[in-house]
Amino acid sequence: MRLLLLLLLIFSISFSNTINISSFNHESKYIKLTNKIVNDVVVDLSEILKINNVKIEVLLFNNQKDFNKITGLPPHIPGALITTKNIIYLKTPDVSKMDKTQYKNLICHEMLHAIQNQKVSLTIFPDWFNEGFAEYFSGSYALPQKIKLSRIILNKHHPDLLEMENITHKYNLPAADKYILSASAVEFLFMNFGDDFFIRIFDEMIKTKNFNQSLFNVTNLSLEQINFYWQNYLEKKYSKLFLLDLQYIIWLFLPFLFIFSFIMKQILNQTIINRWKYEKLEEQINNIFNDQFFTIEHSSQRTGFISSK
Repeated sequence: MRLLLLLLLIFSISFSNTINISSFNHESKYIKLTNKIVNDVVVDLSEILKINNVKIEVLLFNNQKDFNKITGLPPHIPGALITTKNIIYLKTPDVSKMDKTQYKNLICHEMLHAIQNQKVSLTIFPDWFNEGFAEYFSGSYALPQKIKLSRIILNKHHPDLLEMENITHKYNLPAADKYILSASAVEFLFMNFGDDFFIRIFDEMIKTKNFNQSLFNVTNLSLEQINFYWQNYLEKKYSKLFLLDLQYIIWLFLPFLFIFSFIMKQILNQTIINRWKYEKLEEQINNIFNDQFFTIEHSSQRTGFISSK
């Protein structure tokens, strides 16, 4: 999990943890697993940052119909936080088709939303910040996502934070790509403004209730300037990362493989030709030797005949 220490650097309040996990409509076999994941994450965070007072309520759904009915979300979304109630709604792995690692990342993602919302309402932040924060610190922003980010840049898409204030709005990229871009923006803020950036931005948000103003108070830069520096950051750091993608590696080395194969074929052909020449020479030598032997033997027989006579 990527430095979940930052997750709770944000939260300096203290009260006892409250964790409640239940299943909608029917009992779920995933309650025990979900409870373990949630508790492990909270314990890790508490040990690192000495915090408590994390209030987590999770409701599991065992079928798509119930999830759609309660949340109103499209089928491809596996989980969500209902901000007004601060309750996490999750599809079980049987419904979402996730493996254990993906399910754990999903829970971490939604927990980050819930804890952030507990501190300052998510509704007053731009979507790119909320989703980027959750993606980056849940461990979902890993090498495959970074390679995909590099391909986005390679394809001449121009990421723009100003256009991702609401991720559901129409934009020239799929939602999954916007999540990756959002995570890269949070990475940029983390790398350039220090570990305490998120503590400061949340404290400012409590006071101003205005993201652009809070961002300026913390960084002395406007959102437009942050957007510009972030775009340069992406170009410098990720523009060549696509080369780590297997399909690009294959295409990159294909000419070398072709040349190598051609050289090896030429060497093999030459080896065969040399072997043929050697075998032919050996055959010629044997023929010469056999002819000489036959001549000597025949001459000896004639000499012996004359002598005896």
